[in-house]
Amino acid sequence: MKRAVLLDRDGVLNALVWYADTEARESPRFPKDLYVFANVPAALRRLHDAGWLLLVVSNQPNIAKGKSTRQELDAVHAELLAQLASHGARLDGAYYCFHHPDFKAPCTCRKPQPGLLLQAAKEHDLDLAQCWMVGDTDTDIAAGHAAGCRTAKVREPRGAARVSTIAADATCADLAQFAERLLSGTLRAG
Repeated sequence: MKRAVLLDRDGVLNALVWYADTEARESPRFPKDLYVFANVPAALRRLHDAGWLLLVVSNQPNIAKGKSTRQELDAVHAELLAQLASHGARLDGAYYCFHHPDFKAPCTCRKPQPGLLLQAAKEHDLDLAQCWMVGDTDTDIAAGHAAGCRTAKVREPRGAARVSTIAADATCADLAQFAERLLSGTLRAG
């Protein structure tokens, strides 16, 4: 069985975007709005070179909310891959939940449910006890716990600190610090 770092996308890999129509910071709706944090490609390269699979697991409810089309969200994902590739980094897969309970019946894939993580584990033959879920919200951490992963919470660099009610196994400033600590042996999976 394999090990992976399961990554929330928005707030971990890229910045949230201020949209005037909702007066809120949220997931990028269009490729032009995607800003990958400067230290993310190097962190991903280091993790990949050390033998970790890199998989995105992210709630993306803008389709359910009528703010984006599937094509627009696919284009944002393609832009993410292109920006990472331009710096020699890559992902091994991505799992997105496009639902929202206010607009559709509850699902098992929307974090804090572990559905996306369990799907990734099945498709990539992962030992979830040897995996890390890295996110910036309590829902990410709860999903990681529910799936049996170790968890790390990072702070979205451009955002205000979020109040946590669920304890993660580790807290890091960002993905680069998580990678440094994991690879130096300060953090251990399983």
